[in-house]
Amino acid sequence: MSNVQHQPDPNKSDSDDQTVVEFPASKEISDEEKARRVMAEATRLAGLAPGEWKIWLGVQAERLGIPVATLKDAVIDIVKANEKREREKKVEERRIEQRAEKSQKEQDRKREREQELVDKEAERKSKLKLKEFAAIQKLPSAERETKLAQLAKQLDEEVELIREEFSDFVGIEIAADPGLEPWDRPVETKALVLELMVQLRRYVAVHDEGAITIVLWAALAWLHNEIATHSPILVVTSAEEDSGKSTTLGVLERLTPCPYSAVELTGPNIYHLVDQRQPTLIIDEADKLFHRKVDLMHIVNHSWIRGAKVPRLVRGVLHDFNVFCPKVLGMKGLDLPSTTASRSIVVKLWPALPEQKIEEFKFVDDDTFVTLRRKLLRWKTDNVTALEDATPVMPPGLSNRLKRNWLLILAIAELAGRDFAKQARGAAVKLSRKRHQPSESRRLLEAVVPIVAGRTFIASKELQACLHADKTAEWCDFRGKGPISEKQIAVLLAPYEIYPDVFHPTKRADDSQRGYIVAQFERAFAHFLPGKRTSVHSKRGKHGK
Repeated sequence: MSNVQHQPDPNKSDSDDQTVVEFPASKEISDEEKARRVMAEATRLAGLAPGEWKIWLGVQAERLGIPVATLKDAVIDIVKANEKREREKKVEERRIEQRAEKSQKEQDRKREREQELVDKEAERKSKLKLKEFAAIQKLPSAERETKLAQLAKQLDEEVELIREEFSDFVGIEIAADPGLEPWDRPVETKALVLELMVQLRRYVAVHDEGAITIVLWAALAWLHNEIATHSPILVVTSAEEDSGKSTTLGVLERLTPCPYSAVELTGPNIYHLVDQRQPTLIIDEADKLFHRKVDLMHIVNHSWIRGAKVPRLVRGVLHDFNVFCPKVLGMKGLDLPSTTASRSIVVKLWPALPEQKIEEFKFVDDDTFVTLRRKLLRWKTDNVTALEDATPVMPPGLSNRLKRNWLLILAIAELAGRDFAKQARGAAVKLSRKRHQPSESRRLLEAVVPIVAGRTFIASKELQACLHADKTAEWCDFRGKGPISEKQIAVLLAPYEIYPDVFHPTKRADDSQRGYIVAQFERAFAHFLPGKRTSVHSKRGKHGK
């Protein structure tokens, strides 16, 4: 049994006391056990501070029965071994730290390389997107979705994200009015038309048929892209400046969906813009513009019917651009080509009279315009289906093209009630009669009716003389260059397949006349002048009266 004793040291505090192990006395201790005890004590002493284990050397050597030098050497060897292990441990720890630092640096470099690759790939994709977006923007809207999907697959990205980035790149709103909320309750057509007319007449002095036409056309603009088959061009004109033309265009800009107002457009501007936005296109000073840019006039004419396309090569590939949209033209006078005029509804403005009190239009949006647009949006939603197949009552005397121009306008008027329908039909007749002057050929055909009545043949010279006989007619001073010639008469009648020929009434070679078989006129009279058709004789054996 071992005894444990504390050896007090007067130079140390109680806390510094060391435990001394007393080995049991034995007369028969093997060398192996003795060596073990020596190593155990040496190990214990080696764990103490150098000055401390030296104090204990003599006492413990005596107890172990060994020389002090032996125990001291053992302690020193153990201390050195401990110090070596500690040094080796620190070296290993440093090596581990260095390896960790090296590994971390390699990982950092790897991440940097990977990030560089990611950045380069992102830059490559970004450049590719910008290039492709610029190309896709030039395409018709119907083809863009396919191209965006192909681009998303090529870049291995979500098509929704590509679509959003393309929208940001284009920077436009396709919606009719971003953020516009429809009116919260149904809108009566009659009340809406009245409100629109009041708003228009606040700023513009306009006659009754012009006012009803303008506001009904504005309502039509909201339905146009959904159900219109033909696109009547609203032309606002005046004889002189300061008659309210620009103001009217400004009011319409705030009453129509997705308005785009422009002055100096080009053909490419038009077909890209319309295909991309489906706007209400408002063009001021169109008279001057059409003279300078004939291609623009052709595109506007072509856009009169739904499905009209403008074919263009984009990067070597043929694409069709949609140009169907509502259009307003502002101009001084009415210097329009007949092809454009026949596709138009023309409203002529006059300066306000002193007794006509109108407000100054400041060309800014306000709560009244916003409210009217909200009501128009709700009205469109509620009535688009009802108007899709509408067949309104047409006033007599309108040609097929005029009927198509007025179809939806009169249908909307009928929704507004009997009084508005009657007023709109009257406007259609009045505005069409004022504007649509027949062509020179048709005016000549009409002038020929009473001349050839009852005849089978008329000589060219006689027809010319009869036309000259009416000194008030345009044929006496045709185009301001003197009486109409036989050749000019033949040119004007040729579109109707009416041609002069040489005839021999007496079958003598020296007795010949150049003129017209009256039967040639019958088909033209039947198709183009049904109300003034005259009796003609198809028998060719008799000539003259």
